Amino acid sequence: MTTPDQEIVRALRELVARQLNRSLSAEEEQGLEKLLRRVPPPAPRHDLKAMAQQQIMQALDQGKEKIDSTMRQVSESMRLISSEALGLLPNDELLAMNWLEALRNAAQAPAGLPVGGGTQQITALITAEVERQVRLAMAPIVQEFEKFVARTTAAPAAGTTTPPPSQTAG
Repeated sequence: MTTPDQEIVRALRELVARQLNRSLSAEEEQGLEKLLRRVPPPAPRHDLKAMAQQQIMQALDQGKEKIDSTMRQVSESMRLISSEALGLLPNDELLAMNWLEALRNAAQAPAGLPVGGGTQQITALITAEVERQVRLAMAPIVQEFEKFVARTTAAPAAGTTTPPPSQTAG
């Protein structure tokens, strides 16, 4: 039984003999053998298969890394755009969006909650937001009132006299 290498050598000898239109001399046979010894043996097929698999895996990994990087960039861009858009919304629209989000969260709550649980959660969120908005709206008024009270209480301490309340009422 012949090996694949022996088959290649035999086929090469036949090819050279056909090209010369004669059989090879002993000297030519030796030269051909020397030439064949310089040629590196072909890589075994299983090594080629492993190399191909390795290259494919490397290409897939590089592609995955590239896709992951692109997805991170897109996600970051979307986050920046959405945060900028939310920053541009007036307070009323932002408040409405917060309420809608609370409603959406309550609607997606687990089914095990009591029927009124979602409503109570929404009511608490709305109440807290209304109180926050009232405090924000009232803050400048409260500050001015505190300043006024501080001025009026500091004035008698400085030695100024204020008319009795019965005289100021009109």
